[in-house]
Amino acid sequence: LFSISVVDWMGDAVVGNPPYGRQESLSSANKDEALRCLSRDWAGVADGLIGIGRRADLAALCMARMLRMTRLGGRVGLVVSSALFDAGYARALWQGLEEVAALVAVVESPDERWFADAAVNSVIVVFERGAAPAPFPIARLRVPVAAARDRVSGLGDHEAVADIRIADPM
Repeated sequence: LFSISVVDWMGDAVVGNPPYGRQESLSSANKDEALRCLSRDWAGVADGLIGIGRRADLAALCMARMLRMTRLGGRVGLVVSSALFDAGYARALWQGLEEVAALVAVVESPDERWFADAAVNSVIVVFERGAAPAPFPIARLRVPVAAARDRVSGLGDHEAVADIRIADPM
């Protein structure tokens, strides 16, 4: 991901599941490369994102990179660890992200793990690049994801599967 040149591709949307890798497990060379990419991508635009470079885990670094690969007005939807809301660098991460994008939705399923081989709780986050921070919905599923998938066919169906609250920007 860090070797992709931003000028090669600017998309309307990026959807993914970035790797969950603690920053302590990253080599110095990988941290240096991530910091170079953050600096190249965001210098003078979102200096707060550059500041997370040495402390952030791999998923946070990928989030910043994926946002850079999305055109203004484009969306990024990712499955990430819920720990990104609680990590020691979380405040700096979310403030840095707000310099370039707005969080527009969060979906969580507190009663199930989405990946059997990962000992983390996951959430879906959706950003819009270039949008101003604004209140956004957090959907907390009351049913397993598979059941939600079967019951929801449009935006008006969400109340059948989730409790929705509106959160203020980070």
